[in-house]
Amino acid sequence: LEGQRSTMYDAIFIPGGADSIATLRKNGRALHYVREAFGHLKSIGATGEAVAFVKDACQLPGVTFSEGNDVVDSYGVVTASQTEANGFKEAITLVKGAKDFTTAFSYAISQHKNYQRELDGLANMVAY
Repeated sequence: LEGQRSTMYDAIFIPGGADSIATLRKNGRALHYVREAFGHLKSIGATGEAVAFVKDACQLPGVTFSEGNDVVDSYGVVTASQTEANGFKEAITLVKGAKDFTTAFSYAISQHKNYQRELDGLANMVAY
């Protein structure tokens, strides 16, 4: 996290895993990394336990997160609380409103930035 800022990437992906997320929660730089990516309109993907981590890092009204089996794309933040093997594909078709995580996240990345965050004033609400 010290060597590369989130602004150097088009998107960030945080996979789930209870131990990994517990470690990230103890790291202020990790929280900053997510907030900075959000503030710079980058696509953010999170699965499993990482969904709650991203939600806590951003703490924004109007941004919705997955709470069950559904994949949620809200302002370019693509989350899937419960993932299955069929939600991750080797070949994808970029489709807006996709129901599987890989396609939804890939579509968000293909948009380069989520300018709606800026238009709705959300980018300015995150301290980074």
